[in-house]
Amino acid sequence: MLTRDEGGRKSPLIAGSRYRPNHNFFGAHDINMSVGEIRIPEDRDIHGGETFEATIRLLHWPGLDEIIRVGRTWRIQEGHQLVATGRILEMLAPVWPGT
Repeated sequence: MLTRDEGGRKSPLIAGSRYRPNHNFFGAHDINMSVGEIRIPEDRDIHGGETFEATIRLLHWPGLDEIIRVGRTWRIQEGHQLVATGRILEMLAPVWPGT
């Protein structure tokens, strides 16, 4: 998570909550975003400047399978504002319909 001074969130992510920012896999100037949900760990709030591991579920869309892989980084945004970056540590089984 970016700090407030770096342009990050003003308030923490609350323990046990579900956070639904935009997920930008295509670069700072691209307006195409993915919809997804980050499950915040149950044991603590997450403040700017902290790192944490979480499960993220992305809404499936054509082409997603080709760009999602372990080690991939992406921008986590609120609107067009960068608030964090993410890195894929592990791929879990897809849960989209038909799989």
